[in-house]
Amino acid sequence: MRQLLPAELAQHRAMTLRWRLYAIAAKVVKTGRQLFVKLKEKHRTLLEKVLIALREFEPPPI
Repeated sequence: MRQLLPAELAQHRAMTLRWRLYAIAAKVVKTGRQLFVKLKEKHRTLLEKVLIALREFEPPPI
């Protein structure tokens, strides 16, 4: 997983990664038929970097 992370997070320990990625404070809001996740801008950019890296990841052939 560390290979997929942005450079500023690649050297952190698993506990730090958990707190930085999994414990992001957010609010889920449902209005009508739409579902929104509201979070701070710095958390959104970090989450976008990680999601882009995951989309680009190609697992090795088995």
